Amino acid sequence: MRRAFYFGAVTILHYTEAIADMPDDFAGIRLSMPTLDPVSEVAVLLRDVARSSSEQTAGLQEIAQAVEVLDGITQRNGQMVGGAVETASLMQARADRLSDGVKTIRLRQGCAEEARAMAERAARVADTEGPESAVRRFHHPNGEFRYRDLYIVVADRNDYFRAFGSDPGKAGKLRQEALPGDDQSAIREANWRAVDQGGGWIEFNGRHPVTKQLVEKIGYIAPALGGRWAVQCSVNRGDGLMPSRSA
Repeated sequence: MRRAFYFGAVTILHYTEAIADMPDDFAGIRLSMPTLDPVSEVAVLLRDVARSSSEQTAGLQEIAQAVEVLDGITQRNGQMVGGAVETASLMQARADRLSDGVKTIRLRQGCAEEARAMAERAARVADTEGPESAVRRFHHPNGEFRYRDLYIVVADRNDYFRAFGSDPGKAGKLRQEALPGDDQSAIREANWRAVDQGGGWIEFNGRHPVTKQLVEKIGYIAPALGGRWAVQCSVNRGDGLMPSRSA
């Protein structure tokens, strides 16, 4: 409708200007046509309306272009937000999987407090249940005396192993026979010194139960059977992948 009004105004304006531009020969005619004055006024008004309409049209076009630009920005922002949400969801899912995995992981190495507790518990079992029952429990592969890399080693005063949790085949053998090539004299002396003191810690180098590398260890010695047994549980200071620096 605006466009029809605009073109109508332009047409009337055109004819009005044509009359105003008539040659001087027709001046009398112009003067004898007083009705043209209102037409001239209308022409002026229509000229203003046409100009205003043109300006409004240009303004509307600029607004339309601005709206189109804003719409494009909004769409791009929406895509960015969608991508960020998807990335956050993936990261959360990964964190959840890691959390679930950690819950099922058992640490490979025991700690010193656990080693001492196991040695003292093993000594009580030997004192209350006797040597044979205690050894069976110490050698049980899935029993309470096999935890992470912790196990029980028992030696007697004659330097025989009575139990060896990581390798029961060493039980009943002399220390030097069960562990050939390793100097066991310092370990033997430290063991019995700890027994005579009622229990204590020793430091030594020994074989890692899995990699068989020589690693630094600390062990807790608990006396059992009236001091005839040295019950030992040791902690590996290394993971067994590299040999001990003092080896």
